[in-house]
Order: sequence, then structure tokens, then C-alpha cells
Amino acid sequence: MKITNKYILSSIVVPIEFTVPSKIIVAVKAAAHAGADIVELRVDKYLLAGISLDKICAIAVEIKHSVKCGVLLTVRSPKENGMRRTAVVDKKLSDNIRKKAYLMLIKYVDFVDIELSSNKIIREVISRVKKLNKKVVVSYHNFSGTPSNTALSRFLVRGKKFNADIVKLAVVPKNQHDVWRLLNFCRANNNTKPRLAVVSMTSLGTISRILGFIYGSQLTYAYLKSQNASGQVSLKSLKCFYNRLHSI
Repeated sequence: MKITNKYILSSIVVPIEFTVPSKIIVAVKAAAHAGADIVELRVDKYLLAGISLDKICAIAVEIKHSVKCGVLLTVRSPKENGMRRTAVVDKKLSDNIRKKAYLMLIKYVDFVDIELSSNKIIREVISRVKKLNKKVVVSYHNFSGTPSNTALSRFLVRGKKFNADIVKLAVVPKNQHDVWRLLNFCRANNNTKPRLAVVSMTSLGTISRILGFIYGSQLTYAYLKSQNASGQVSLKSLKCFYNRLHSI
């Protein structure tokens, strides 16, 4: 996190979704050079593309020794990756495979993102993360709407029970009211532990990615060259905006 004259800025996370090993490494280095605070290794995407776990480990080792920014490990569950679920996807990203990927890769990263819905593996994964003194992001994704504040509070409480450092809430707004309700929920809870990161997805929620830090959101997600998700802002644009804030 960086501090302006008045606010603590969100850490900018750049997801790395290339599925060719050489391109993954090139993209990580480019994102770090361009000012990303954290690069996110989307290991679920790599596994679906047929990259072996041993190869992914080799990639993670090279990244660990070649960039100074933080590295976030994500092996997204088929339940929450926004893709159409198929038997092939479920097989390649079964709980056992995801757990194995997490346990093999944790030592090479700084942060680990795991979903609240990963009931069968979340406790073991988080236990290993904490033993290795890494940070835990416990996440919740909803691609159909923005739950009530009561429901959002329950996700925060569950994240605390799992000893999360950050609870990430990524939801789809149906209108602008949903966007501002999510941001205000974040502000109302930004002095508690775990801390919150909120994302209002789609182009309707773009403002949450830009101004979330004002409301206490710990993370924001940006793209390097092309959007990974609707509503994302480029790393270049966010860095330019943040740099201007420093000069005010």
C-alpha cells in the first residue's frame, strides 16, 4: 500500500492469464516494470491449458527470483471463475488437484487467494499459508448480483473465522446503487480485521476499481495490455491517476 497526502492507495494487482509458459514470465516482468504492486498467477488457467504442475512450479521459481513486486497465487474454483462449467473443467480443477497446486506453490508466493466456497480444502490450504508466514485473501464472487449488506457481513465474519488477512468481495451490480452500496459497506468496515477488498464488476462498476481506495479497499485489479474482465482499467491509467494524486 502507498500513502498519498490523505489516503492509502489500493495495491494494484495485475492478473497474468497467458497460458504459454514463456509468455507468462514475460508478462510478469512487464507488469512489475510498469509498476504493478502484485502480479496474480492464475494457475487455474494454466492447468486448464494443460501446463503441468511441475512446469508451473518452475515458472513460479523463476518469477520469485526475477521480480520485486508481490506475487499472488490463485487456483480459482470452477464454481467461481465465471466460466461455463463442464465435466472437463471440473476434472482438471477438482478439489484434490487444486489443493495439490496450492500446497506445491505456496512457498514461492507472497499472497494466496482461496474462495470461501472451497469448503473441502480451505482449512488445510490456509493452515499451510500461515505456517509459511504468507498472506491470505479469502474471496467471494457473485456473477449474478450484489448480495444484501447482511449477507456481505456474513462473508466478512466467515473470512475472519478462517484467519484471512483480506476478504475480497467481487460482485455484479444491477444498478449504480449497488456499486455505491458496496463501496460504502467497505468504508463502514475498513477499520476491522480482516481488511476488505471490493470489486463491483462489469463496466457499471468501473468506478469501484478506480476510487475503491477512498473507501478502504485494499486491492484493485488492472490489466496490462488487454482486459481480463469487463470494467477493468489499464495498469497504465491507474498508475497515472495515482501518480497525479501524489502531486496534489
